[in-house]
Amino acid sequence: MPRPNITDIENLPREKFLNALAEAYILQDTILGTTELAIISTKPDGIVNSFNIAATKLLGYESEEVIDLVTPVILHDQDEIIKRSQELTKELGLSIKPGFETLIAKTRSTRNTDRREWTYIKKNGERFQVMLSFSGIRNEKNEITGYLGIATNIAEQKKAQKQLQDSEYKFRLLAENIPGVVYLCRNDETYSMIYLNDEVEVLTGYPVGDFMEDKINFMQLYHQDDVAQIDSAVGKAIAGREKFHLQYRIRHRSGEWRWIDEVGVGVYANDNLLMLEGFLCDITDQKNADEKLLLSKQNLEAAAQELQEQNQQLNEFAHIISHNLRSPVGNIGALIGLLSPSSTLEDYQLIFSKLKLTSQSLQDTLNDLMETLRIKKEAMAERNVLSFSETLTKVKNDLAGEVIRTNAEITIDFNNSPEILYAKTYLESIFLNLLSNALKYRSPKRQPKIHFQTKANQDKVQLIVSDNGLGIDLEKNGHKLFGLRNTFHEHKEARGVGLFLTKTQVEAMGGKIWATSAVDHGTTFYIEF
Repeated sequence: MPRPNITDIENLPREKFLNALAEAYILQDTILGTTELAIISTKPDGIVNSFNIAATKLLGYESEEVIDLVTPVILHDQDEIIKRSQELTKELGLSIKPGFETLIAKTRSTRNTDRREWTYIKKNGERFQVMLSFSGIRNEKNEITGYLGIATNIAEQKKAQKQLQDSEYKFRLLAENIPGVVYLCRNDETYSMIYLNDEVEVLTGYPVGDFMEDKINFMQLYHQDDVAQIDSAVGKAIAGREKFHLQYRIRHRSGEWRWIDEVGVGVYANDNLLMLEGFLCDITDQKNADEKLLLSKQNLEAAAQELQEQNQQLNEFAHIISHNLRSPVGNIGALIGLLSPSSTLEDYQLIFSKLKLTSQSLQDTLNDLMETLRIKKEAMAERNVLSFSETLTKVKNDLAGEVIRTNAEITIDFNNSPEILYAKTYLESIFLNLLSNALKYRSPKRQPKIHFQTKANQDKVQLIVSDNGLGIDLEKNGHKLFGLRNTFHEHKEARGVGLFLTKTQVEAMGGKIWATSAVDHGTTFYIEF
C-alpha cells in the first residue's frame, strides 16, 4: 500500500486527516489479523509494540503479556542467541552482545532483511523451528523507528526433511549391495545427482565423484536421438505419479555406445516432488543378441520375398511371352492370308517386306524378353529414355497385317510429351496391348479410328488412347475391366489377358490406368506414368 505523503496529510482538514488515519489503522489491523504469519514489531530499543493474532496462536502469549513489556528475545533459545552473537562479532568485526542486539545487528549493518532459522519457545515451553525475517523500520529521513520480525513455522518441513534423511540412509545401505546403478537425482535440466552407488563407474567409465561434483552428467552421455523420448517419458510419469521404464543409449568414457535399461519413480512429500530415484543396468549384450536375431529374421524374410517376387516375375513374363508373341505370329498369318494365286509380284514384294519387318520385330521381342528374364530385378526395372513415336511405329509394324486388313486409321499427337523414362519391354507391351485391343474390338459399322496422345500433367506424363470401337458397359463390367481372363465381347481370339498385363506393368512401374467407355461409341484408356 503506498505510504501517504506527510505534506499532503498536514494540508488535510483535521476531520479528514483523522478519518484517513483511522482507515489506515483499520487496514493495518485487518492485514495483521488475517495473515497466518507471526508478525511482531518493536520500538528502536527492542520493546514489543505489536503482536498479531497469528503470533498469539503460534506462541501462546496474549498481546497484553508482551506489548510494552518485553523484547522478542524471550521467544528464543538463549544458547542460540549466544552462539549467533559470537558469529556476528567475528563476521562484522564488532562486539555484538547476546540479546536483542543479536537479532538486529545484521539488518542494522547491511540495511537488508536478515533471514535465518531459529528455535522458538512457546509459553508452555514447547520448542519448534521457524524461519524468521528481521528488518528495520525507517522513516522518510532513513532513521530507524523500530524493527519488524516475521516468523513462519517450519516444524513440519523439518520433520519431512528428517524423514527424508532417514529414508536416504536406509536407501544407501541397500544400494551399495545391488549389482547395478542405484541413483537419487533432482528433476532439473541435467538430472543432477544426490546419490549414486559405485556401480556407475562400471556402467559409464566415470567415477561417482565426477557426477556428484557436476563434472559430468547423464544428459551429456545420452545419445542425441534418445533425449526427446527420455524427457517425454519421465515428464509423463511424473505428471501421472507413475513409474517410468526406459531403454536408451549412453556413450561410455571409452567412446563405446552402451544400451541402458532404466526403471525410476518420483519421490514425493506432501504432494511435492522432492527427487527421482531409480535403477540402471547395462543391456548392451542383450540388445546386440536381439539385433543379430532380428537381422537374421529380416534376411530370411527378404530372401522369401525375393523368391516370391521372382516367381511372380516369371509368371508375369510367361504371360507376356504368350500374349506378345501371339500378335506377331497372328500378323504373319494375316499377311500370308492376303496373298492368293492371283496376287501380283508387287503384292508378294509388299507382303514379303512386311513379313521381314514382323520377323525382325518378333526376333527383337524374343531377345528383349529373354534378356529381361536373365537379368536381376534391379536391372529389369532399369529405365531408358524412350520415344513414344518410335515405340508406336515398332508396334504398328508388328500389327501391320491387321492394320492393313481392317483399314484402321491411326493418328498421333506426341508433341506435348514426346519422350519418357521407362522400361522398354513394358512400354512396347502396353502399346501392343492397347492397339491390338482397339483393332480386335472394332465396330463393323465404321472404319476403325485410333488416336494416341500424350499430355504433361505436373511431374507426370499421361498417355491417352481412344478408339471408336464396340465400347464396354462400365456400369456392368467396370469392376472387372482389368481382371485376368475377363472378356466382354464374343471374339475367337479374346483371352482376357491383355488389359490385366497392361495394368500389372503400369502399376509395377508406379503408375495407374483407368478407362471411360460407351457402348457402340468407343473406349478411351488413360495411363499416368
